[in-house]
Amino acid sequence: MKFRSRAYVVTILLVWLTGGQYMLSQPVLQGTVTDKESNESLIGVNVYIPELQKGTVSNQEGFYTLKDIPKGRFKIQYSYLGYETYVREINFNNGGTQTLDIQLHESAIKAQEVIVTSGRISTQHENAIKIELVKLSSLDHSGSGNLMDKLSNIPGIDVISGSKGIATPVIRGLSTTNVVLLSNGIKMENFQFSVDHPYVVDETDISCIEIIKGPASLLYGSDAIGGVLNLIKAPPAPVNTMEGSLRSEFQSNYQGVTNRLVIKGSRENIFGGFSAYQSMAKDFTTGAGRAVPNSRFSGYGFSTNGGLRSKNGLFKLSWDYGKMTPGLTLPQSINLVDENSYKNELWYQNLDNHLITLNNTLFYSRMKVNLDLSYQGNHRRLQGSDFTPAFTMVDMYLQSITWQAKTKYYVSEKSNLIFAYQGMFQSNRNGDAPEHVLPDYSIFNHSMVGLWQQNFKESTFYQFGIRFDHKSLDVPDQLKEGDGEEMLNGLGRSYNNFSLSTGMTQKLTSSVLLRGNLASAYRTPSVAELMQDGVHADTYERGNRDLRSQRNIEGDLSLHYHAETLKVEVAVFCNRIFDYIFLSPGSDTTVEGLLVYQYAQSDALLYGLESEFEWSPLSFLTLSGSYSHTIARQDDGDYLPFIPQDKLSGQAEIMIPGKGVMKKLEIVFSPVYALSQVHPHHHESETDAYFLLNGSIRIMLALKSQTMEAGLYFQNLLDTAYYDHLSTLKELGYYNLGRNVSFKLLIPFSYENKVR
Repeated sequence: MKFRSRAYVVTILLVWLTGGQYMLSQPVLQGTVTDKESNESLIGVNVYIPELQKGTVSNQEGFYTLKDIPKGRFKIQYSYLGYETYVREINFNNGGTQTLDIQLHESAIKAQEVIVTSGRISTQHENAIKIELVKLSSLDHSGSGNLMDKLSNIPGIDVISGSKGIATPVIRGLSTTNVVLLSNGIKMENFQFSVDHPYVVDETDISCIEIIKGPASLLYGSDAIGGVLNLIKAPPAPVNTMEGSLRSEFQSNYQGVTNRLVIKGSRENIFGGFSAYQSMAKDFTTGAGRAVPNSRFSGYGFSTNGGLRSKNGLFKLSWDYGKMTPGLTLPQSINLVDENSYKNELWYQNLDNHLITLNNTLFYSRMKVNLDLSYQGNHRRLQGSDFTPAFTMVDMYLQSITWQAKTKYYVSEKSNLIFAYQGMFQSNRNGDAPEHVLPDYSIFNHSMVGLWQQNFKESTFYQFGIRFDHKSLDVPDQLKEGDGEEMLNGLGRSYNNFSLSTGMTQKLTSSVLLRGNLASAYRTPSVAELMQDGVHADTYERGNRDLRSQRNIEGDLSLHYHAETLKVEVAVFCNRIFDYIFLSPGSDTTVEGLLVYQYAQSDALLYGLESEFEWSPLSFLTLSGSYSHTIARQDDGDYLPFIPQDKLSGQAEIMIPGKGVMKKLEIVFSPVYALSQVHPHHHESETDAYFLLNGSIRIMLALKSQTMEAGLYFQNLLDTAYYDHLSTLKELGYYNLGRNVSFKLLIPFSYENKVR
């Protein structure tokens, strides 16, 4: 009996230590969501805790409940179509059940959302630096089948583009190695020293994009001088739900076909998902009716993830894979391609990208710890033709391992500190292909970050941060080319850099925010800028081993006004860059007659403004518009290359509520006017102004319990023949995309209580 009694006591103790305490003390959040004016219950409101990646929806009575919440402080977001998003921070340190009844205010204007790019979970108005959140669905009206192309609809964001599969983002006149693209916080690596190297990313499971315009090296290290684009994955399915969607698209201009599948499910403490896509396109046709040879592309990929929520934290493992084969429209290829087909046969890139990420978040009463580890493998091959020395001309494999340990400590209700250690190991290895565009090399990065964020009287938000980086580069002695005998002398370099950032947001009134920020950033020279010595595409490019780190200081000032039916934002910036690195043509030519380009440095100044408004004068009508302006030149008076034209864009969105089968009809008109670029780089030509008219018609249908969305999208409806200043095909005499009519069909599905 004693043995049984002791065993019973031990069992009870073990249960208490492992699971009993968890079951008894885990906090629960519940409440009801109603309309603020009518007090009626709102059905289907999304209630979401971003840090836990856990959410639910309100039921027929407007009631919601979230169980098994770890102890700590968390932001709760309530969002519902046609209503202003509500965000509330709650302290769950006491356990038990907390009841929070919410009233949402009907509004066509979204004032703020929860963002994650600032280093902590916060709202847009709580940040001392301006971070824009753009829903991917709001960019769909452009009709483009390329994620990068869609970004050009955001003020201050443009793209350098060639074929439809190749596009490079530009933020306030800076691009390639001056801009960082993140996928859920992980820096994408794709040999981004060239505008011909596209990112292998797709929009299938992306819900929104968070944008920092201006220096962001404090949080993301080298290369963030121009800014950051963070692609945020869609949240997991609501608790005890399985959901997903099927999407199909067809583009008339280049006969593009894209299919996408998303499936995900969630229980209280476990979640997972899978998505896949496949796309292909023929050569596109310009506004002059001319096909652009070899502008075709194809690609496919998948993403899968699984996670576990516990009383101590959140643990998530993700794997993203992408395959892309975009054609290259070059002087070498345009006379060899005479058949417009989906298949790439010569002069194309063969790209693969794997990204494996392990995210761990540990929760404590006043502290949260992130432990993240990722592996990324980018395989780039350049396929030539029978007229090249070898069909596979370039074969490079870039591997990157990154890690981070970050602590967020809540000093008080209005103050918190963030400390982080970040590191990266990266290596490039060449295969058997004859051309070594980049040599074999290895890089080690180590960084320390400290960030203090303070709220004063609920009206002032202040931030100060400092960062130290150490980078070691090792390039061993090696053959200059795979089949040659000439040796390339190695290089060993170390770089140390400090970055500082300070900023403040002041609520002048309940509707007016004034935000100012001053930041320094840096960029170490890339291996291409230091070591490149050979033919790249149709030019000969030579590195410069004497290059110094590029540094800058940028000041930003913005004014934000929002009311129930109107939102206005104006931002000005001035970016002073010291030792700006650029590729400059010289006077030498190769034996084959190619002009030799060499990397050089000069101080430069970029300045400009962005303004935008959104106005909803009627319940069914929303009008919006934006203007962006950038000037960029070196101290010697020469203008920088690839600086976008000033652009005026507008949008009129008409929402017509339906009855019966038709639940909603949306009609959008989107005119764009680009002013002439009269300040080109001395090796560029001026670009004339142009006007485009885009639009869309979308309808949401309900067939019994099944809903679906169908839409027609119009790009360049007037079939205008025009050059954009950032088109890499301009110098070859090819206009940009002509008229394109797209058809898209979305079929969502959801099953509740199927995963218990």
